Amino acid sequence: MGKRPWRCYAQKFHNKPYIKKRAARGKELIHGGADPKIRIFEMGDLKGEIDWDVTIGVQILHSTMASDGTLEATRTSVNRALRDDVGKVGFLFKVRPHPYRVYRENKLMGFAGADRISCGMRQSFGKPIGRCASLKAGQVVLECSTFMKHEPAVRAALKVASYKFPKACRLVLLKAKDDSIRKLIGLPSPSDA
Repeated sequence: MGKRPWRCYAQKFHNKPYIKKRAARGKELIHGGADPKIRIFEMGDLKGEIDWDVTIGVQILHSTMASDGTLEATRTSVNRALRDDVGKVGFLFKVRPHPYRVYRENKLMGFAGADRISCGMRQSFGKPIGRCASLKAGQVVLECSTFMKHEPAVRAALKVASYKFPKACRLVLLKAKDDSIRKLIGLPSPSDA
């Protein structure tokens, strides 16, 4: 049986998160659930101490939860586009949120006669099935640093990646080498409403 669409899971979070973590002593606090799909959070030129001209980010506009599959899809999308257009060492890309939160599913039987077997919604805590990241409104979720000549390619790659998140996003300018670059790019800063 395949995964349910992401709209089936809670898009608002108001309770204490259900987090899978390793305890210092003893066993894990939560059992079960798949490991996160995303394993790499930084790509590009990781070795060089380069003074990049510009850093562009993707800011999410509404609080939501993003699955580990969403984070992995954005990572592969940006990495593939930038390696083709910019090269392996022409950028530094980071995925900021980590999928610590475990989401659950109340599994129901979906075949004929299931009403006699399934317990319905009684005691429906659910079984852990995956991981997601809690994103707050105004949080910068992706960032990419590059040189000014590669800025159009980075902007295009981040724009495509922003469509993969479940809520609306916008591109913001996190850092520029000087004010002339800031005016030339014309993106808002993360604090602007």
